[in-house]
Amino acid sequence: MTAEPVFVLVHSPLVGPYSWALVADALRARGRLVVVPPIRSLDQEGPPFWKRHVEAVGRTVESTHPDRVVLVGHSGAGRILPLCGQRIPADISAYVFVDSDIPAKPESRLDGMPDDVAQQFRDAAQDELLLPWPEEVFKPEIEDESVRNRLVSELSPLPLAVYQEAIPLPEEWPDAPCAYIRLSHRYPHSLDRAQQEGWAVRSFEGDHFFILVDPHAVASALIDIVSKPP
Repeated sequence: MTAEPVFVLVHSPLVGPYSWALVADALRARGRLVVVPPIRSLDQEGPPFWKRHVEAVGRTVESTHPDRVVLVGHSGAGRILPLCGQRIPADISAYVFVDSDIPAKPESRLDGMPDDVAQQFRDAAQDELLLPWPEEVFKPEIEDESVRNRLVSELSPLPLAVYQEAIPLPEEWPDAPCAYIRLSHRYPHSLDRAQQEGWAVRSFEGDHFFILVDPHAVASALIDIVSKPP
């Protein structure tokens, strides 16, 4: 059993756990407990994809036997955070959405995206598959070539249905304090909602994968945002 909450860093289904690896290292260097559940390989097992992702998070967290957890979701992972909170057998200290959609009703990940971003996903699909994005796509955001290569190495074709399927939202959610960390301008509606709800908010003037560019700053924001009231 642990006294400190465990930071559970949930990655987007489009990428792999390495997307959170540098922030996880930065948190551990400050004495925090961290797990990064891998959910990527489950996409080949068929729908409902959201349920497989939530189960993977739950099993990973169960193996650490925590008393409390801080659930953190980047990008497409934000949509499943409320369901992960139901699945995990521990108290939820906070939900933290990082440059992601914030679910307000049962809908798909595409439904929660800005129209232009959703259209990019649809345009990129071939035979109902999202093909891996090439390294060049990440160059404007991630200067470090070795970091880009590690991120890209975890990519594989992803069913477009992962982003098209409707994802339930628990009726009693939110059941714990919520917070929002903006990395880029990709989800302006999420920042607006977080501010309107009076959530704790932190903002960076970076890009969507700022978690791989300045992980220490993101780790500091996570620690700060869950230790102080809004």
